[in-house]
Amino acid sequence: MKLHFASILANFVLSNIDAAQPKLSPLRSRAVVDYLIEAEASKPSKATSSTKADLQDVNVYHASFEDKGSFRMEIGPDGRASFNVDLTGLGPLRDEGVTSLAWHLHSGKIGGGATFDAAGAEACGVGFTADHYDPYLACGPASTAPLCSDTTATECCPLKGDNGIISYCRSSNVATCEVGDLSGRYGTIDVIEEDTHDVVASSIVLPEEGGYCPGCRNDFLPDATKTDGSALHNTWASIVFHNTNGGARVLCADIELKD
Repeated sequence: MKLHFASILANFVLSNIDAAQPKLSPLRSRAVVDYLIEAEASKPSKATSSTKADLQDVNVYHASFEDKGSFRMEIGPDGRASFNVDLTGLGPLRDEGVTSLAWHLHSGKIGGGATFDAAGAEACGVGFTADHYDPYLACGPASTAPLCSDTTATECCPLKGDNGIISYCRSSNVATCEVGDLSGRYGTIDVIEEDTHDVVASSIVLPEEGGYCPGCRNDFLPDATKTDGSALHNTWASIVFHNTNGGARVLCADIELKD
């Protein structure tokens, strides 16, 4: 699934939760159903208008890619979230044949600054940013959560990814996607060349229909202690962009909570 962006940007929803969606795999249905129940309970009544206090209580998160642009994420007190990606100067990516980017919230930090490398940036790797934020154990192939066979922890993945038992992250049922798998939920971002000959990528995801992530504000990792890949699956701290062809991590930055 791809999203095409030019001067007009498509609007998407953080989560398309639908009770009529296909049943989940028994191996992970409990965790996901708990999430859906929590999300549904968090939704405000349609008859209730947002108060000024609600608007002031929106958490704003930001990641700077220096001369490559920025990422912005807003989460309200009820869990409603929106994203804005604005990247530029991506010519080296096109030179390497990169035509689209996957984008994810990762559990760990790179430890300061932003990193860009069209061939793959070491500081964006699993040894720093770990893998995908996955608080409800959707257990995709890149979930930070450990396999149960590798740990004694109670929160773990029996299996990961598409393996004939778990059907991971289908567009018809985005509730099966990791919370941090933003491209799995909303689509990859095309890398395009504008009339100015600048190579850019941009995306806006708005919660117009009500997109909810009830625990996301509490799961943000604000300090820089988890820069060694040891962050847990129920934290998020950085944004990472991957080449959709091969998965190389080409651009990343730590996320900060703005005052």
